[in-house]
Amino acid sequence: MHANLNVQRAGVAPVVRVNEPVLAAVIATMRDVAKRIEASPPTMDGILGLKGVIEVIDEDEREEDRRAGEAAVIAGFGVALASLAEHAPSRRRRRSQRFCARGSMRSRP
Repeated sequence: MHANLNVQRAGVAPVVRVNEPVLAAVIATMRDVAKRIEASPPTMDGILGLKGVIEVIDEDEREEDRRAGEAAVIAGFGVALASLAEHAPSRRRRRSQRFCARGSMRSRP
């Protein structure tokens, strides 16, 4: 048996921010390189598109919301386990009946 749980947090908007130390390093590097080569100046979207300049992070949940979500997951898992335990004998019985039926069909001439 295998169980899988996917959780999606609704209502928690991501936060987009500029990583200032990375941006400063990128600008300093661009200025240094611009002294050595002739090139078009960088564009805003080009700079912001560089890896690490923009960070997208999930806003932290409030502690009480996180705990309520965890409690709901635990309760739901308990319900699922109880349902499996309740229906397990009938599933075993059906599986056993199918096995016996196949075995008796094979033994016939």
